[in-house]
Amino acid sequence: MGLRRRLAALGARRPRCYLVESPGGVAQRIVVERELEAREWRTVSTPASADALIVAGALPPELTEAAELLWSQVPGPRARCVVEDALGVSDALDELQRDLADDDGQRREARERERDQAAPWLAEDHGDMDHGDMDHGDMDHG
Repeated sequence: MGLRRRLAALGARRPRCYLVESPGGVAQRIVVERELEAREWRTVSTPASADALIVAGALPPELTEAAELLWSQVPGPRARCVVEDALGVSDALDELQRDLADDDGQRREARERERDQAAPWLAEDHGDMDHGDMDHGDMDHG
């Protein structure tokens, strides 16, 4: 086993997980949280801090684009899963961990990855921002 594969396996032992609850996914979220705690996996508060995106509950079509935007914010190596059934949590997390440890798959995904989907929304420079209406006179910096 090469160094790269060992590092990938080590990194997949305790992934940092960004957990999202879909509408109606309360039961799945509770089971996922318990399983994450039992495995000593960490939850994080932003996709940019995550190794994994976990969606608890079935994702309605109206939220697919939002989930893809979140996914685009997770840096690689990364993995994701949707837990639609509370009984399948353990299997879903096992597969997620295997995906994270798959060095060849991670490299392939990185080559095929599209750019960050949020990038088009960001201003290229401050020239696009209008600061004309800002009044800083009332700020007390003392």
